[in-house]
Amino acid sequence: MFKALDRPHYDTLQLNRSKSKMTQGPQARQVSTLADLAAVTLNWHSAKLEDGMQDIPRHLLPHILKLAILNDQAWAVITLIANWPFQTLRFSDILNTEEAEVFEDEMAGINYFVLDGLTGRTKACKLTCLDFTNIILHTSLVRQMIQAWPLLSLTKSKLKPKTLAKTVAKTAGLDQVKLSFEIIPKILAERLDHDVIRFATSRIKLPREIIDGDIITDSLAPFVVLKGQNAETLEVYLFYPQTLEVYLSYPQTLEVYLFSPQTLEGLSLQQLEEGILWLVIDDLCRFTRLTALDLQDCNIYLQEGKTRARTSTRARLSNTLKCLTSLRRLNLASNYLVGCLGEILDAVQNPLQFLGIRSCDLDQSDLSSLEQSKHAASIRELNISKLCHFSLFGSDNLTPSDVLKMVKHFPNVTVLNLAQNHLTDSGMGDFLQTLPKLTSLKGLDLSGNNLQLDSHLSLARACAHIPVMQWLRLSSVDRLNLDEFLENLNFGNQEMEGKIMNAMKELGREDISVNILPPSVAIMVDLVDFFD
Repeated sequence: MFKALDRPHYDTLQLNRSKSKMTQGPQARQVSTLADLAAVTLNWHSAKLEDGMQDIPRHLLPHILKLAILNDQAWAVITLIANWPFQTLRFSDILNTEEAEVFEDEMAGINYFVLDGLTGRTKACKLTCLDFTNIILHTSLVRQMIQAWPLLSLTKSKLKPKTLAKTVAKTAGLDQVKLSFEIIPKILAERLDHDVIRFATSRIKLPREIIDGDIITDSLAPFVVLKGQNAETLEVYLFYPQTLEVYLSYPQTLEVYLFSPQTLEGLSLQQLEEGILWLVIDDLCRFTRLTALDLQDCNIYLQEGKTRARTSTRARLSNTLKCLTSLRRLNLASNYLVGCLGEILDAVQNPLQFLGIRSCDLDQSDLSSLEQSKHAASIRELNISKLCHFSLFGSDNLTPSDVLKMVKHFPNVTVLNLAQNHLTDSGMGDFLQTLPKLTSLKGLDLSGNNLQLDSHLSLARACAHIPVMQWLRLSSVDRLNLDEFLENLNFGNQEMEGKIMNAMKELGREDISVNILPPSVAIMVDLVDFFD
């Protein structure tokens, strides 16, 4: 459902948004005021808007920006941000929750309009704080913000390829070798030698292709995250590279161009190659305010035992987690942790809100450690999908029964992912009794399991008895003959969906959103990590 670096508010979480809109009925038509009509008209003429911003009453500008965003008036958004007369621009003060959904859409132009406005700031712009607090952002915007920031913060004199190459090499801890003397300057020179790069006073305007993540920004981003220097004039609350919330604040002089480790709140290190994590793990202790850490598929291989190598490896990870005293969200998915999960959980100081152990190699002792840990009562989202899988390392596989029995130990869980655990009809009895007792549960994912229609109906009825339940995901893998299967390959089993919705309706729970994955997805879940 959510990622480790997302920051959902579980108490107010709305997973059945479309259902809620359907049950609300038609909304009364909002009649535009004359002032709104005038503002929308003005927004279509960006040149006149820029000329008139000095004369428009300042208290009207946030509302004019809101109208520009809602009406997809690109040049107006860019012009307003580039000439913003206030020190702070906080989008959650301008847009309500529903209106702010435009930032979630990857195809929405607003993501690019904001960046264009930032890169095109004029002398009239007083903006020193861009605040996305409580706004759900699409990953692409956050990535572009982080990647573009080092270049946007440089003055013209610092953009000379040789000077910039020395900075990159020094910041990354590279030796003075051919890489820093020849290769990096050549790459930078090729990308910076672009006729659309223009300078205005101390600012720099970049072409879209660089902002979108070409080799310069892709090269700088890891250095920014792992080797960032202290910067007293720069405050950054970022999630890298994936986030829902970002709070950016930067100095008006734009002199500082590296993030301070003391201000980073979320860090994703997914899919590091073998051995890379252990090269940087000691540096992670510098991120003292880290609340979310994603170590999915980082080639972590921990083993029980008291040999020097095994003890040392476990100790390094444990010591790092102990240093992260603000950590609340941890993703360890797709790593080998057999017999060591308890030691890892003990090292985390704060009770965890999110824990992801999807596709980890674990044994029964690990599940027992999780059940008995201090985190069991505090976990709001638990991803224990794909734990019952074939292990290349030959460890003892967990059974579906082991996983289902564990669920009852998490009384406050709000989002639970049990996908791809080879669950069968015969093992669902006790779980169906446990389910209604999870009174905080809002979202349940049981897709990719070998459950037939009768079990799906029983699950739907059990979920209907949870007052706060909002969302259920299943797979249409019921018994079909070959012709029926091929016919429904990409569209799911409509008959199955209808029966489940009727079962919900009979219990007065039409508000629950049921997502049924088609067979084509169910076939591929063991080959591709569709859910991550």
